[in-house]
Amino acid sequence: TPEINPDQAYTLAELIDLAQRINPITRTAWLHAEQAATAAGMTRSAYLPFISAIAIAGYQKSHKSDRFSILDHELELSTRSSVRGFIPALTLEWLLFDFGKRDAIRKAAQHMATASRFALGAAHQAVVFAVTETYFQYADALEQLKINKENLNNAQYVLDAAQANYEAGLGNRIELAQAKQLRAQANLALVQC
Repeated sequence: TPEINPDQAYTLAELIDLAQRINPITRTAWLHAEQAATAAGMTRSAYLPFISAIAIAGYQKSHKSDRFSILDHELELSTRSSVRGFIPALTLEWLLFDFGKRDAIRKAAQHMATASRFALGAAHQAVVFAVTETYFQYADALEQLKINKENLNNAQYVLDAAQANYEAGLGNRIELAQAKQLRAQANLALVQC
């Protein structure tokens, strides 16, 4: 995952790139698209022959001993035998007629791959839209904060002028109260921003 530097001012394009790399939805959509493309490629293998190789090997050893008697003589007959064997087999199968089954599977896999590519595009578009919308909302909030600070400075200037006029006897209390109200409204707007 990429590192996010809190001290860096990112551009909109950099934020979109960062969000697309970090967002788990785009990562999941990418993996699904990759799986579907792989599955679509694997369906082509159904047209190839199927080769299988089998090898069977064995070994048997036996030792047998028999006692018997002939004309009052005890005889012992001992036999030993061993058998070894190896049987290889190679099978080749090639399906020639399947009445459209392989073609239908291949087309379904290709349609799934196309659908997953569209889903990937939709996931990227959703991330781009969300990041862009948030970026411009943030820029709007910063501009609104700047405007509210300017309004507060202007309201303070009007209040200072009304206070000076009142102290010089050129203004009245109503003008002073209105200037105080204007400053309070500007202060409230700044706090709410």
